[in-house]
Amino acid sequence: MFFSESRLMLPVRPNDLDALGHVNNAVALEYLEAGRWDWLDHQGLVPGDRLIAVVARIEIDYRAEIPRGRVEIRTALE
Repeated sequence: MFFSESRLMLPVRPNDLDALGHVNNAVALEYLEAGRWDWLDHQGLVPGDRLIAVVARIEIDYRAEIPRGRVEIRTALE
């Protein structure tokens, strides 16, 4: 079974930012969850159906801050 990558563009909302103007670390996880739901939809998978993608573990190595503007979330099955 082949699963393609999905790409989701989200605006960075003012309440997503910390005092320094960077996206809060917890909000970055919310972006990833939005990407997971978009990926499920992109694959035609219905939550609660026979097959569901479950997040078993998350580890993030932050490379750079996420600034104001828009953020692209790319999600693929590994």
